[in-house]
Amino acid sequence: MRKTRSLEQWRSIIEEQQASDLTITDYRQLHALSKTSFYAARSKCLIKGQAHILSNNLTN
Repeated sequence: MRKTRSLEQWRSIIEEQQASDLTITDYRQLHALSKTSFYAARSKCLIKGQAHILSNNLTN
């Protein structure tokens, strides 16, 4: 089932992934997050001026 998350929720998810020892791929699989949704949300955070949360793991 599809779940709609707010940008704030995605920001929190991205921060949690960065704080973990998991790669983006491993974190997404563990939390059943789609690749497309994760990267789209990360891009939106960057566009919204929240680049500070993207400082780690940009290449994962």
